[in-house]
Amino acid sequence: MKRLYKVRMITYSVVVADDADQADRIATEYGSELTEDVTPSDTCVVGEVTDAGDLPRGWDVQDTPYGDNSDEWTVGAILDALPVADTKTIDMFAEVAPC
Repeated sequence: MKRLYKVRMITYSVVVADDADQADRIATEYGSELTEDVTPSDTCVVGEVTDAGDLPRGWDVQDTPYGDNSDEWTVGAILDALPVADTKTIDMFAEVAPC
């Protein structure tokens, strides 16, 4: 069964502004447009998404994740299909890459 993973992607772009504060505001305002033209220069798996509380800001259970998701399952449907973890034990072997 496929699982959900939260990833961090760092991208770089260029804006024109009067000062650093304005550049920050422009980057925030046009963030999604700025990232359309670039390839992330650094990516990292932050961890597995095992419940809705693990989702990054702006994501919700009705969204469809990227990847090999030919059935177009929503995040919520994938979370509902995950096996129930034993909360009394700790998974010492969980694979999480350091970022």
